[in-house]
Amino acid sequence: MKNFFKLFGIIALVAIIGFAMAACGEDPEDEKGNYLSDATYIFYPLIRATKGGVAQDEYLQKIEVVGEYTKVYINNNPNGGKGRTGSDWSSYLARNSIVLLDTESNKEYKPDESSYTNSFASIEGYVLLIFKNVNKGTKFKLSEAYGSGAESVFANIDLLGSNVKAPVNKPALPDGTTTFDPPLVVNKNGAEWEQAGVGGGSCNMYSVAVSSSGRYMNISLGVSPSFGYQNWSPAGNWFSASGEVSSYNLKLVDLDNPWVVYEPIEVPVFGSGSPVRQVITFENVKATRFSMTAYSSDGEFSFPEVNIGN
Repeated sequence: MKNFFKLFGIIALVAIIGFAMAACGEDPEDEKGNYLSDATYIFYPLIRATKGGVAQDEYLQKIEVVGEYTKVYINNNPNGGKGRTGSDWSSYLARNSIVLLDTESNKEYKPDESSYTNSFASIEGYVLLIFKNVNKGTKFKLSEAYGSGAESVFANIDLLGSNVKAPVNKPALPDGTTTFDPPLVVNKNGAEWEQAGVGGGSCNMYSVAVSSSGRYMNISLGVSPSFGYQNWSPAGNWFSASGEVSSYNLKLVDLDNPWVVYEPIEVPVFGSGSPVRQVITFENVKATRFSMTAYSSDGEFSFPEVNIGN
């Protein structure tokens, strides 16, 4: 009988310890299974920040979950892709005021200290915030209170929402060249555009060919052959004075999957006589129907639809 009570006591003690460990969340296997799974969440339309109920020029572009890290990408580009990062979110001093809130469990997360740099992890046109060991959830709010006045908030982040898109897996484009006859005419603010040429006449910019070779796509542009070369002022909207690409305001968008945005990697300019031709190079483009737009203070200059799939 004495042994029976001793055995009963041991069993009870083990049970109590087990319950205590479960209550304290000390089971590493259970805890590991509660983290967000690896995935990429692309937002389209983008989620726009508000401050005191007023819309801000800050956009949540995407969230990537890789292992124990949740990466949040923010910038000021309303058209998707890379952008500028000069905001309170990009300030190193803002690090202590940024909070990711699971609105269902009310659990808060702070950016992982290892992600801080003197430029607050502003990389390749994004403010990058990295959070560690974010538990499974679908609804979040991201806020920062460093700036003056009310806090800046990305509210209603729903990982199962209708504005969440997955990366598109398409085959690589075959090598080849597509020419356009007649050439495609550039549009300004949604309408075909023709500007006066230097010394009279008129000129425009045309898309004359799209060629693919390996992982590169080259889009050849030229001015109106009826006028030839001239100092085409909107050319500055397509490339900088030094010939370097400005990927913040030049975008190629997959029209079948408009949340897929490509930035050029090179924009050389050929020739200083007649005619001038410009080649814009993109990398790993898999779209066969796309638009190409340059955004500037003078308007939007675009080729609204380029179809190389026919």
